[in-house]
Amino acid sequence: MWGELKGKSILGLLFLGSFLLFVGLFLFLVEDNLVFDSLLVFAGFLCFFSFVYYIKRFGSEAITP
Repeated sequence: MWGELKGKSILGLLFLGSFLLFVGLFLFLVEDNLVFDSLLVFAGFLCFFSFVYYIKRFGSEAITP
């Protein structure tokens, strides 16, 4: 159970990071509010790099139970 929950939360980090990154980049191109857009892009990169960190640290067992 813990391995399955940990794997889902780590994959959730990847999807959340990708979503925030794409939304931030899209709003960066469309709007002029650079502070909000850069915060979204920063949060997306933070989630994505934390996903990469967990994969490098725990290997494939980070995702699979």
